[in-house]
Amino acid sequence: MEYLRGNPKQIFYVNENENVVKIENDEILLLWDGSNAGEFIKSKSGILSSTMAVLVSDELNKRYSWFLVKYLALEV
Repeated sequence: MEYLRGNPKQIFYVNENENVVKIENDEILLLWDGSNAGEFIKSKSGILSSTMAVLVSDELNKRYSWFLVKYLALEV
């Protein structure tokens, strides 16, 4: 989370293999574990954590989707 929020304390490097999911900048992530569970955040280029899910849509614009999930999260 420190890396995503712009305050990295330590950056880890992993070997690429078939078990990692690479993501690019500005993907929409849903955090689903720990104190940040249920929060949506934009990604930075890297490897997806096991406590996150990336939202993928072929039909919706990423920028529109970002505002949509942030709005819907406020409604809950």
